[in-house]
This record gives sequence, C-alpha cells and structure tokens, in this order.
Amino acid sequence: MNGFISGFLLGLGLIAAIGAQNAFVLKQGLQKRHVLAVSLTCALADMVLITAGVAGFGARLLRPTPIKSNHHGNIERNAGSGLR
Repeated sequence: MNGFISGFLLGLGLIAAIGAQNAFVLKQGLQKRHVLAVSLTCALADMVLITAGVAGFGARLLRPTPIKSNHHGNIERNAGSGLR
C-alpha cells in the first residue's frame, strides 16, 4: 500500500507541469468558457489514468520473473517474461 501512495503522489506531482492539457484548461479558464466542466473532466481523466498506471505497475512488480538455467549451467532471466 505504501508503494501505491508514493506512486500516486508522484503522478500528482507530474500533473503540475504545464502540458497541452493544462494549457487548454488555462485557456478555457481565461476565456470563461465551460470552466467547471473542462476542469472536472480533465481531473477525472487524470485520476483514472494515474490510478491505472500505478496499479498496473504495482501488479507487475508483484509478479515473479521466471528464472531458468541455460545449457551451460548459468542462471539467467527468461527473455520472454518482460512487460506484457
């Protein structure tokens, strides 16, 4: 759970950077056009995407990576066990 909170807070910090979405929200706010609807839509979209990203990455970290031995007796990670 601690990792989830750290990841979520990191994601919230990344939103602070001015990007295309934030520039659009600022433009709409300055023009006073649909400010509440635009702000709520963007905030909801950010929450959903950040939560999905943090949960997906956390699930990948919890999944063990298979280890195999090659024909020389050396132990190596299975090349086919990457992110899917």
